[in-house]
Amino acid sequence: MNGKILEIRDSATFIPVVAFAIRTNNESEKYLLRRVGYPDNVDVIVVFRLDTHESRVYPYDWGGSRTMTVAHDYIVRNWEKVRAGDVVDVEYILGLSPQPKKPERLEYGMRY
Repeated sequence: MNGKILEIRDSATFIPVVAFAIRTNNESEKYLLRRVGYPDNVDVIVVFRLDTHESRVYPYDWGGSRTMTVAHDYIVRNWEKVRAGDVVDVEYILGLSPQPKKPERLEYGMRY
């Protein structure tokens, strides 16, 4: 398992998440994944919100949340490019802003 803590941003939105890529060469783990419907050799990307403790496997299971759907889809499609600590800026992804947002800690200063 490979995890990355990311910052999802949108209009007036800050959501810290942990995203996990579940991949394995272990036959027992492969069996367990197949048993619940995940195919072999396909990364399963789980996104877990640190603020609400909600998680989803599929981007379109966020109940109509534009922010989470777009961000999760972007994370899945760009897993190898996304680095721990990156900002996933939904407005930028959708072409609604000319440049991506900076991390909140840099934009507003460290408060914690």
